[in-house]
Amino acid sequence: MRTEDQWESDRLDVDTYLDRLGITGPLAPTAQNLRRLHRAHVLTIPFENLDVVLGRGVDLDVPAMQAKLLENRRGGYCYEHNMLLAALLDRLGYRVTRLFARPDLHYGKPLPRTHMALRVEVEDGTAYLADVGFGDSGPLDPVPFGDVVSEQAGWTYRLAEERDRPQPWCLYLKRDDGWFPVYRFSLEAHHRIDCLVANHFISTNPRSPFVGRVFLERIAEHWRLNLNNRVLTLRHADGRREESRVEDDGFAEVLADRFGVVLSEPELKSVLAALPD
Repeated sequence: MRTEDQWESDRLDVDTYLDRLGITGPLAPTAQNLRRLHRAHVLTIPFENLDVVLGRGVDLDVPAMQAKLLENRRGGYCYEHNMLLAALLDRLGYRVTRLFARPDLHYGKPLPRTHMALRVEVEDGTAYLADVGFGDSGPLDPVPFGDVVSEQAGWTYRLAEERDRPQPWCLYLKRDDGWFPVYRFSLEAHHRIDCLVANHFISTNPRSPFVGRVFLERIAEHWRLNLNNRVLTLRHADGRREESRVEDDGFAEVLADRFGVVLSEPELKSVLAALPD
């Protein structure tokens, strides 16, 4: 089966995607254009799990993801973000490998290997980790493979290969207390059916971090915003942190103004009903 067949890349409306990102002009598969596309996606489309909260589930068919994230200007989680980006990159001539990663986050016990990220080769053969779907700890720009520190508007990332581990590659984010392990992965290519199985767990299982709570994240160049049920946290690149509580009467405004997500009245009512007091 050809890659474009199993991933439905041929069903993507490239013009609709680029219009959502505000990108025009020639897009040869270069490192510069990969960075343009990656950064524009991260800055434009939020991370959110509201369809899980609303009981709709998450449809990974390209037309469904396109309608939701591009045409209806909603957000999504890692599969939606990175499967759409991968389809776009396929269409533009990049070589894309879909990867699965295990979040680390100094969690203390193994987390499920259900995060999706991308290995992307540009036209000169240089490889990058592209990931527009990890939320507020994810990179703003693609991170090059190799012994390179990637400075990104005050946020600093690097990839390290640790060959004694089952998933030898690790994405690190530099913090005040040192290098923070975001997630670990191998370079094994995955198939679309793997994403469908993982998506079912993430969107339905009570042990999933996206079931039973409202969760949104937004990345800008110099800040990261996180809404976890009612707690709104703003982190700045210089280390400053602000936290506040969102009440029912201000929830729709926060969704619209801070995350760019507009819900209908019935949708908002269902989301509010899912929130803790």
